Amino acid sequence: MLRVLSCVFEQHNLWLVGLAAIICVSACASTFFVLDNARHAEGHARRRWIFLAAALAGGGTWATHFVAMLGYNAGLPVGYDATLTLFSAALCILGAWIAFELFDRFSSITMHITAGAALGTSVVVMHYVGMMGVEAAAQRVWAIDLVLASLLFSAAFAIAALHAFTTIPAGLKRGLAATGLLVVGIVSLHFTGMGALTLLPDPRLPTPTNALDPELLSVVIATVIAGLMMIAVVLTLTDRRVAAIELSAAKQTAAMARHDALTGLPNRRHLFEAMEARLAALEGDQTLAIIAVDLDRFKPINDLYGHAVGDELLIKVGALLEDEVRGEGFIARLGGDEFVMVLPYIAVDDLIERLSALVKRFDTPIKLSQHEASVGATFGVALAPADGDDFDNLLRRADAALYRGKDDGRGRFAFFEAGMDARAHERAILEHDLRLAIRNDEIVPHFQSLVQLESGEVNGYEILARWTHPVRGSISPETFIRIAEQTGMIGELTFNILRRACIEARNWEGAPPLSLNISPVQLQDAGLPQKVLRVLSECGFPPARLEIEITEDALVGDFDAARTVLLSLKNLGIRIALDDFGTGYSSLRHLRELPFDSLKIDRSFVSSMDESEESRVIVRTVVQLAKNLGLSVTAEGIETREQVTALHDLGCDRGQGFLLGRPSINGLDNEERRANVA
Repeated sequence: MLRVLSCVFEQHNLWLVGLAAIICVSACASTFFVLDNARHAEGHARRRWIFLAAALAGGGTWATHFVAMLGYNAGLPVGYDATLTLFSAALCILGAWIAFELFDRFSSITMHITAGAALGTSVVVMHYVGMMGVEAAAQRVWAIDLVLASLLFSAAFAIAALHAFTTIPAGLKRGLAATGLLVVGIVSLHFTGMGALTLLPDPRLPTPTNALDPELLSVVIATVIAGLMMIAVVLTLTDRRVAAIELSAAKQTAAMARHDALTGLPNRRHLFEAMEARLAALEGDQTLAIIAVDLDRFKPINDLYGHAVGDELLIKVGALLEDEVRGEGFIARLGGDEFVMVLPYIAVDDLIERLSALVKRFDTPIKLSQHEASVGATFGVALAPADGDDFDNLLRRADAALYRGKDDGRGRFAFFEAGMDARAHERAILEHDLRLAIRNDEIVPHFQSLVQLESGEVNGYEILARWTHPVRGSISPETFIRIAEQTGMIGELTFNILRRACIEARNWEGAPPLSLNISPVQLQDAGLPQKVLRVLSECGFPPARLEIEITEDALVGDFDAARTVLLSLKNLGIRIALDDFGTGYSSLRHLRELPFDSLKIDRSFVSSMDESEESRVIVRTVVQLAKNLGLSVTAEGIETREQVTALHDLGCDRGQGFLLGRPSINGLDNEERRANVA
């Protein structure tokens, strides 16, 4: 020990020793900072961070050793063999890389000890190979006991450093402990190793002629290493910032997937998840009422005052219902003016009294910012477990009771009763009529223009299916498409519409592309790409002019099957768009792994942009996310010029909506469309 201390204080330039210590501490701290970042990465990125940590550890350790060597006063002229000196640095980096790879890839204590031993050994090898590069007119005499002690110190402290990094919780304490232990290992190795060497002058040996200014060379080395460490730290901080942004976006997207953008209430997906757990937890005489809520006069109010007032009314209704169930029940918005309440109850009489009060509450005009609206509401009630223990079935029964309440005059509540088959009978008739309509080509394509917000020019049309029943009149697409999906008619319906649309549009001026929404049911059909290609070939319509739209909910089932179908469509030259982004099961995995060309922002976000800063933030986030991924963005449901301006300012590429063109057989005149965008 006395020999080592004597070596430190009597044979070294303490200023250079201090510089070497600064390099050592900084390099070790940077190493563990980068190594911590590697543990949060995956794949090739993780391997790159591991190598960067090894380069910092190996390069920093070598710089520490070499600067301290430059401060060593051997009492005679000393030079350095450049090849061996640089080779020692390469050996240290390689050894650290092997050690960190072992440490990262294996979690057993044995392998972590092995990794620590490998790291410590690489430092020792670097030191003694570097010492072999020292040139002096002297004989080298080694103290073997100190050589072995230096190896033991280096390996033991390296093992301890990696152990601390593994076992201490993430934070400043872990970084300080791991850094301190590795620094002690490097310093003890260096000075013990230097103390193990005695240079005996030998006049028979040549005197080195390549002596360098140690202070100047030390500053150069320190500057280079400091630059490398700064670059590593900046890269790490940047990576963490990007990861934080992606995590924030993922959380926002997850929230969007589970909540209604307009009212902030849970959506259908959230409702079903919550109710599965709630029904499973029912015990003994516990009971729940599942209440379907539908506003009686929402559409007339919406048509009379406009969508802005309609949206404000829905927000007020959502708040009213949320207040009703607060602390004991659950409220969700399914879409439009449809809500679902879930309430626990003890006695049916108490539930009836509560529902009666709620009906009266809706008969009272609701105060809006500039209007009052007497909207009224009808409630359909199914009881659990009396009417079943499956939520999907309970909700259908609540809907059946709701429709009976509407048939009885609205503004009331109705309980589900066995034998409510009127809706089922009506559905059977509509299904029969739909089958005939598809067979007789009574369902026709309409075209809604997709407009560039920058220029007001059309750069495509969305194909929409429209059915006018000879007796019932216009049938909602949501109604007949849902029936087609459930009965297996959706494929025939889709290809009939696509065929007629392609024939109609194949010779249109400018060859605008067409966009067609594909049902989630069809996305599970492995033969879909060939069927689409067959229709396009029959019509002489280029695949490059077709864009297929899918909704996020289409990806919830068999994701791998959906990905295979989409990749096959993409390989045919067909573009792929993600429709109604943010309203279904949103996942950044979808954007990363599927071949999307564009995103379509759901109309619910667009319509609430003027009143809701949160909606504007969500739209901005979606646009920025799409741009970063190289995707174009289309906003749906544009109805005001203010929305056009806001969307254009946020960087949205295209838009569609009643302002830009209503669905029609031949589309909207371009001059009118340009005037609306201007």
